Amino acid sequence: MCRAIVFVDYQWRLEYCGAVIKNATEQLTWNGNADDLKIIFIAGNEAFDQGPIDYRQSCKNAISKSILINTIFCGNTNEGINTHWKDGADLADGKYMNINSDATVVHIDAPQDSVINRLNLKLNDTYIGYGNYGKSQRDAKYPRLLMRLLMVLPMRHNVP
Repeated sequence: MCRAIVFVDYQWRLEYCGAVIKNATEQLTWNGNADDLKIIFIAGNEAFDQGPIDYRQSCKNAISKSILINTIFCGNTNEGINTHWKDGADLADGKYMNINSDATVVHIDAPQDSVINRLNLKLNDTYIGYGNYGKSQRDAKYPRLLMRLLMVLPMRHNVP
């Protein structure tokens, strides 16, 4: 069970992965229980080896404390590999993955889609707004629900 999730926000500064991992490993309070799963997820779209702190040493230090490093490169798979994102994950027994915004997503209808979408719309009707903001959101809800409904109606795609 996860006791706490910590999000480290570097406020859009340069992505120095070695420094982020070093800081997370050394400055956050990690449970000393060997049975607990400890993971750092780090995502970005610049080279993993940027900055003054060697990412290799930071990753080795993390895994020496049983902290895994999972890396998420925002871009092409091979570019992430070539810019050391996979290496960072491998050094700390983690997983490398990527989010390729240029990839084509194929939608395949499932038999459950219409039931799930109908139930989701019913669920949305159970929310109660609070105060002026809640009222404004309620008043704006119905056009948004209509747009969402239009977006989830079954569409047919040719899948090779």
